[in-house]
Amino acid sequence: RLIDQLQIVEQQMAVAKNARDIQAQQINSKRLPDSVGKEANAYLNNYLSILEKSLQSDRLKEQYAEVYMEMYTEEELQTIVMFYDSPAGQKFIANQPVANKSVLNVVQREFTRLQPQLQKITKDFEQKVKAKLGK
Repeated sequence: RLIDQLQIVEQQMAVAKNARDIQAQQINSKRLPDSVGKEANAYLNNYLSILEKSLQSDRLKEQYAEVYMEMYTEEELQTIVMFYDSPAGQKFIANQPVANKSVLNVVQREFTRLQPQLQKITKDFEQKVKAKLGK
């Protein structure tokens, strides 16, 4: 029941659709001829279908449940379920997708801010490796 309350499958489906969109962007960036459009769409639909089928499987739901059962006692799980049944818990669940997206945006902005620094240390590392290898 907790897995359903947390909407884990729904959240994973959103991740799968995002992964499909990233694949679509990568394909579009290659500027392939229009004649490849049907094949690209078929590929993207197949890509999403494979992910959806796996994410919605009972096998995966059982694994999700095992994760929580390893982390919490039966009593703790019942308390968590009671919270998610409460108005505050329902609001928490309803707002989770927006909160997750907002947090992801914060992280992406931070990565963007750090990009020049990360590029510099990457370049420095590459130069040190080349120097050690004598290239």
